This record gives sequence, structure tokens and C-alpha cells, in this order.
Amino acid sequence: MEVNAVLALLILKLQDTLNEESIAKKKLLKSQLKLAQKSLEKVQNLSDDFDKSQKSRDYLRLLYEVEDEIEKFTFRVARQRKRFGLAMKQTFLLNKLNSCRMLIRKLNNLITNNYYFTENHKPVATPRITSSSSVCPIPIIPSPKRGHLTRSFTTITRIHPQKKELTFSFSYNNKNVLPHVNDNHCSNEAVAKRYNDLHTDLKPCLLYLTLFPKDFNIPVRRLLRLWLAEGFVERKPSREDIAQKHFEDLVDQVMIQITKLRSDNSPKQCCLVPVFYDYLLPKAKEINMFSIHHNPEHIDNVADSFGERRMIHQMGPATGVLTNSNSVCGHKFNPSLLRSYVSFNRPRKDMPAKEVGPLLGRVINSDFRLLQVLDLEGVNKPTLPNKLDHLYLLKYLGLRGTWLDNLPESVGKLRYLETLDLKHTNINSLPDSIWKHKRLRHLNLNNIRLTMPSSSSSTLVTLWGLVLDDKISVNELEGLTTLHNLRELGIKFQLSIASQGVLLDWIKKLTDLQSLRLFSLNGSQALTLVLKTLATLNKLSHLNLCGNLERLPAANEFPPTVKVLTLSISLLNKDPMETLGQLPSLMVLRLLAESFTGKRMVCVRGGFKKLEVLKMWKLQELEEWEVEEEAMEGLKELDIRGCHKLRSIPCRLVIKPRRLETLKLTDMPDEFVDRITKRISTNTTLVRN
Repeated sequence: MEVNAVLALLILKLQDTLNEESIAKKKLLKSQLKLAQKSLEKVQNLSDDFDKSQKSRDYLRLLYEVEDEIEKFTFRVARQRKRFGLAMKQTFLLNKLNSCRMLIRKLNNLITNNYYFTENHKPVATPRITSSSSVCPIPIIPSPKRGHLTRSFTTITRIHPQKKELTFSFSYNNKNVLPHVNDNHCSNEAVAKRYNDLHTDLKPCLLYLTLFPKDFNIPVRRLLRLWLAEGFVERKPSREDIAQKHFEDLVDQVMIQITKLRSDNSPKQCCLVPVFYDYLLPKAKEINMFSIHHNPEHIDNVADSFGERRMIHQMGPATGVLTNSNSVCGHKFNPSLLRSYVSFNRPRKDMPAKEVGPLLGRVINSDFRLLQVLDLEGVNKPTLPNKLDHLYLLKYLGLRGTWLDNLPESVGKLRYLETLDLKHTNINSLPDSIWKHKRLRHLNLNNIRLTMPSSSSSTLVTLWGLVLDDKISVNELEGLTTLHNLRELGIKFQLSIASQGVLLDWIKKLTDLQSLRLFSLNGSQALTLVLKTLATLNKLSHLNLCGNLERLPAANEFPPTVKVLTLSISLLNKDPMETLGQLPSLMVLRLLAESFTGKRMVCVRGGFKKLEVLKMWKLQELEEWEVEEEAMEGLKELDIRGCHKLRSIPCRLVIKPRRLETLKLTDMPDEFVDRITKRISTNTTLVRN
């Protein structure tokens, strides 16, 4: 029984509570909670090998009681902040001190009623923990410096072998650590040893993947943010980096398999390797990490005495209709204990998901509203309660792909919210108070115009889908300058030249930026995009520019690290290839509709040394394209669409066997396709649409 994984999570949750602003300012409260933290750390190396039956289960029950006290304490703090702000009422201070003492009593009960095993397997009572007790440090295992993600050609046996993207494994250290675990016939002992050798911090992260259906392609973005919201990573400024490192460690151990790559070879989707899924699913169920329901309307009786902590809603396995999964009943469902609700229920688009609203209503009406994760990605138009702000502790609200039409105004009062994902919805407004959320880190919008405040949350690392128009004053734009930690930024704007200058002056100071999308549009009509030097953005890898570029920046004005560059409606009449060919890290180049309006394009000698993917779409005036020697030597994929006047493809790209792997031709004249078909190498796959 994986009680140590639960214990590691409790320590992180208590550390998170210690970072709470209203607690950190009160020395008495902080000292009481630090005493509780020492108690937890003292028993963190406790092994559950002494008894795999009732004693382990009793110990786990005690751990969950401690977790309940920690999160109920946090709930009381959140409720007090909502009512009184940061001002401390004396009566509430006493209540919180009493809560701290109750927590410490439960910890002492946990410690004094459990035993360590010595080397000769004799039980030794653990001493009672006091404020003078020493703290056992958490061992840190250094990891090697990571390189780029590489692909290994070791074939993996899968349940669905016809899925070609699953016939390769990936590693950050250019090696398979344990390739034989991918064999469906490998022994449980080999899988168990690999899992048992993991650092304790990684075990909850790995167990968590079993809540997704087997072979489900999990977006990496979604997984990492869920890890953060669930408390698997300590709340630090670098928490995203820590979560990314955990992910890379598990990929290197061949426990997580990458199933889909982005165009720059970064991971986009992943899943748990099947043999680990089969091994870990019983372990996750044993510690009640989550429970799966096929019909949340019938959850009044649950099978486990630990209560519903994470509820997973899945469709019925055979018919696709909802069925009741609770064939064994024994305990009353307590909505107060629910921490997470993740739904994979995807009915037809004309059938809204009705089960979410009643469930959330029960949580809101319960004594303690401990829900922290509400992930409804892909669920069609779920019903959300107007009193959403009563879920004080909610950290993750995932509504991507739900096509919701509106969002309760109360979302602006969720002070603990870290992730709000509204991409692919019909929501077109948010309360201005969203900018005041001090914990908000990931804000994905669906092209929403927001009023700019005088100051904004400085914790945001993702701001995607924001709309700025000519109603925004220069003074309002300056409110964005307080956002200096952004890593992903996507803005659609309709601004004057002066306002664009303010915007670009701010952007070039975002030295942590990794992905940038700038669309200068009025509806579908391109507007002027005044681009200044972006050379200061030395971490930027993805750059997407849509708008009429008065000039293409010089090569030294682009970020030296840019790997993926997309240009659309740029209306460039001067050949851009000489400049773009000098970008040292460019792997993917997309020249989309009207990005180039000239007739002739030349890739000069020695250019595009790292380019692997080139897409040319709807360059309607392009007639001639020449590639000189030693240019585009590494090109693997060429995608040409709607370039009706293009006469031919350079022979250097289609004849040599070491060149092109895939050639895609879409909406091209038949005679063009026939001519190219006769010339391409037998090593090149031709895709015609």
C-alpha cells in the first residue's frame, strides 16, 4: 500500500498552507503549523512493508484524517479572507489556533500508534514528537542535465499496434532506461522494482496517471497543470519547471510514453505505459486515490470508508451509455471530502452534460467545500452554479472544449484559482476582478476583450487569447507591464501605431517568454503589424505573426532560439528566404496565406541548416522556387497547399534519397501533382488531398 506517496503529498500540502499570506504574518500560527510539519517529516521514511493488510490501512486512515484537518484549516482561512479580507478577527484567530492544536493532536496520534521496523524486523515504538525534535531531511537525488527529446526506434508492443505513432519511444537522455518494460509479457517483479526505485516525490505523479482511461492520449499541458493543482509540486515560483522535470524523469524511466509530438519535437500528448498502468491501477485504488463512476447521479453510497476524494466520471465501457458503477455500497457519500472532479463524459454536441450542476450544488451546500480541481475539458456545455465562489479552495477550472456560452460572474472571486482554461468556448467576457487574483498563473481565453487594470497579477505565466482594440488607451495598456513572468503570450489586437509601440516595448522585456502569438486583425482583415527587435527574448522558441509587416526584421532582430516561425497575411513583396535561412535554430517554417506576394523565391546556399518542416499555403502569386546547394539539407516534411501558379519543386528536394520523407500536396493542379509524382524518390511518401 502506497502510504508513503500519500505522506509526501501531505507534507507538500502543509508547506503550501504555511505559505498562506494570512498565516505567514502571524508568528503564533506559523510556529504551530511548523511543529505539525516537523511531525510529518519525522515519519516520512516510514515503510509500509511491516504489514500489507489492516495495519497499513489503519495508518492510511490516520493520514487521511490529517489531510482532512489540513484542508479544513485552509478552508477556514479562505472563508475568513472572503468575509474579512486579511484583517484578523480575534475570535477567528483563536479558532485557527484550536484547529492547529487539533491537527497536532492527530499527528501525535498517528506517530505514537505506528511502528518502524529495524533491520532484524522487530517493531520499535516511534517516540512522541515535540517542538524540540529534529527533522529528517528529504533526500534529493540529482538528475543528469537534459538534452533535447530524441526518438528511439525500439518497437513497443501495444494493444493497438496499428497506431504508428506508438511504435517509438522517446527519451531526454537519448537512451531507453528500461526498454523491456514495454513488453506486455514482462514480469511484475521488473515493473515493481522500477516503480519502487522511484523517488517518493514522483510516485504520486505517476499514480495520478491511472485516473485517465487506459491508452488515453493525455495533453501534456493538461497533465502538468493538474499535478500543480493537486499539490504534487510545492508552491514555488519555479513550480512549472519542477513539474516539467518530474515529467521528463518519468519519460526517461520509460514509464510515461509520449504518443504525439509537436512540430518542433516537443511532447504534446502522452500516456502511461500499459504494463505500468496495469500494475499501478490496483495500487491507486487501494489507497483510494480516486474512484471511477459511470453515473454520478447515483453516488449516495460509496464502497470505501476513506470517502470520495477524487471522482472520475467515465462513459459506460460497452454501450456508451451511462451506467451505475457502484455495485458495492457501504458508506454514505460525503461531498465535503471531494477534492477533485474530472469528467470524461462526452455526449453528443446536442446533449448538454446535466450531471455536473447537481453534484457541485451538493458540494457547495456541504459543511466543508474542499474541491480544488474541476476539470471538464471536452464535456459539452456543463451546468455551473452561480455560487461558484463558494468553492473557496478551487485551483483548477478546466473548461476547454466545452463550448459554454457564459461563465458565472462569481469566478472573479475565486482567490485560490491558479488555472482558468476557456479555450474553445463561446465565453466572451470575464469580470475585471480576474486581474486581481494573486495566485492565477495560467489564463487561456477564447479571444476575450478585457478592461486593462492599473495593475495586474504578477504571477501569470500563461496569457493566451486576449483581445485588445482601439478602445484601449495607452495608459490602460501600461497595466500589462506588471506582468513580467509570462512564458506564453497570445494577443489579438486592433491598435494604433503608438499603442503597438507600447505593447512591443513591454513584450521585448519578457525575457522568460517561450511562445508568442501576435495577430493584428480587424475581423479577418489584416492590419499593419509594427514589429520591433525581439532579439532580447533569448528563450523564445515559438513565434506566430499575423498581420501586414511593413518590413521583415533582419535575422539578428529575431530571437536566436526561435524553432517554430509562422507568418500569415504578412503581404511581404520581398523574398524573405535569405533572412529566414539565417535563423540558427529554426526547425519549422510556416508561410501561410498571403505571407509572401512575390513571384520568385530563393533559398540561398547554406541556409536553413536545421529546418525539418516547411509549409507553404496559399502563396497565390508564387511561380518560381529555387533551392541552392547545401540549403535545407535536413528537410523532412514539405507541405504545399493552394499555390496554384507554382511551376515545380526544386529537384534537390525530391530526387536525393537522403532528403524528403513526406511530401503533402493539397489543392494543387493535377498536372503539377502528376509531374512531381514521377520525380520524387522512392523514399518519399506522397500524400495527395
